[in-house]
Amino acid sequence: METDLGLDDNELQSVISYPNPTQNVWNIRINNHTIDSIQIVDVQGRIVIDIYPNASEAVIDAISLPTGMYFSRVNTSVGTKTIKLIKE
Repeated sequence: METDLGLDDNELQSVISYPNPTQNVWNIRINNHTIDSIQIVDVQGRIVIDIYPNASEAVIDAISLPTGMYFSRVNTSVGTKTIKLIKE
């Protein structure tokens, strides 16, 4: 069974985060879509930050988070993308 990649799959490839690693904040941006929500999850699966930017760009304050690896779940109307984030 063949599966074709849809336009939506390709559009989620444009989600970027910077700087990564960071000491203070992460910026997350997607072109041509609105970010409905972002959950920052620690390696144990706990949601440590949950925001609803309703914009194409968001700034996530990581100052209060301990050093380590996190995952961001970026939710849009066309799908969800998970990005690995590192806090120094």
